Amino acid sequence: MAVILALQDLYDRIAADFATKNVVFNFGSRSITRQPTTSFQIIDIVPGNESGDIGSFVMPREIGGNPRHLYDILENFTVYVRGFDGSEPENQLRQYTATMLLAQAVIASARDAVPGNIIFNGWKWNRANNNERQFGGQIILSCVLRSPVVDLDFNFGVGEIVSAKINQTLVADITELQSAQVDGYVSVLHGSTQSQSQQTEIIIEVPFLPEETVMIGGTDGYTIRQLTQDDILPGFSITSFSIAGTNYASVVEVGTSISAITASVGTNYVPSSGNITDTTSGSWTFQTPFASAARAGSAVYSTNNASWSVNLSVTRGSKTQSSSITVYWQPRVYHGSAIPGTYNAAFITSLASSNLQSSRSCTFTDTMGAGQYDYYAAPSSYGTPTFQFGALAGGWILVASGVSVTSSTGVTQNYDLWRTDNPNLGTITWQVT
Repeated sequence: MAVILALQDLYDRIAADFATKNVVFNFGSRSITRQPTTSFQIIDIVPGNESGDIGSFVMPREIGGNPRHLYDILENFTVYVRGFDGSEPENQLRQYTATMLLAQAVIASARDAVPGNIIFNGWKWNRANNNERQFGGQIILSCVLRSPVVDLDFNFGVGEIVSAKINQTLVADITELQSAQVDGYVSVLHGSTQSQSQQTEIIIEVPFLPEETVMIGGTDGYTIRQLTQDDILPGFSITSFSIAGTNYASVVEVGTSISAITASVGTNYVPSSGNITDTTSGSWTFQTPFASAARAGSAVYSTNNASWSVNLSVTRGSKTQSSSITVYWQPRVYHGSAIPGTYNAAFITSLASSNLQSSRSCTFTDTMGAGQYDYYAAPSSYGTPTFQFGALAGGWILVASGVSVTSSTGVTQNYDLWRTDNPNLGTITWQVT
């Protein structure tokens, strides 16, 4: 298996761009002095600069990372662009135009192939044989290709070379799979042989390509295949979060005190840290390994539709997940059929049905027997209700307002009591808005 280096891959990409454009491509320096004998153009990509310098190592753009970025490679290479217009071989303006347009097309192709990873240091005309009669013109481009060197170990057998084209996940090592988040080109440092007590440091550069593939190590070497969901472990997440306690429910009556409060937390991996808070700044003790917690004191509200939220935050590595639970305190709304009597708190609380509600709106069904009317009572703060039976609206009157009612939880507030105009209506379903 052949190594795919960054410069080789760039050469392949540019050559593919010009595959149908009558351009001859070469890699290396053997043909840079060759002159065309037809209308073909010639592009030579040569490693190193004109003096043969390979390049240098610089500090990486990205500090840290997984795997860790050790250096960036600034690799010199030179592009020799030979343009030729065969329609008028002796017309230097036509040769200039053909060569300049071809050089600019090469620059655009290289930039698009590895955006942000290529530097054009300069260009010049080749005047080496200026006194001789030549066909066309030649421009020399001085370029630098940048790619990171990452600290990732590979284990290879003797004489075995591995290459891979990957996107975002690089998995390697025969004994333990490792993943790497990489951008652009990946230079893999510190490969080694495993026999004859020899270790050889090598560098392999892997290009960034659109396809997501994975390199897997096994007893027979390395294979490349499509990355699947089975290759990826689930991300850190909260699988469950619940609250318990005396009188606890998601909706409770105003004045209810919730005490002995505890929390249970489930995650797919053990968190490294965790925190629980609530809207009343209660004191929580979160037990390691962050699966259970307890709160000192109680939570209680005496205001209609008050809410209390418990907020969970757990962290594993650099990933933090959060969740919350909210409890609401609501008053009772009463309804039921009855024979008229003294319209006071006892009459309201004796009605057959009651529900905790955040507003006056509801739908209920009552049955009115002989001499019975239907009644509805809600906190005065909920406003004036509208009653509807099917398509018919109305049929109710206000019989008492501002009646002081004390709930079983000790909260006192005013209620308004409404009654149907007529008794003995049988079974009816009312919609209240």
